[in-house]
Amino acid sequence: MLVMAGDLDPICPPVKVRKYAGLIPHSQIIILPGADRISAVEQPSIFNQEIDSFLEA
Repeated sequence: MLVMAGDLDPICPPVKVRKYAGLIPHSQIIILPGADRISAVEQPSIFNQEIDSFLEA
């Protein structure tokens, strides 16, 4: 499972996301720089690149 979050997200900050991802066996976590709540809109090229890389693996 891929878990993605923005590094500027005030509601679910990276420290929480890492905690939750740690509860999911074999999960991969990506923290997107410069992204807030809507990381797919705020950092679309990085978001899409990470999804593509995950799906290709």
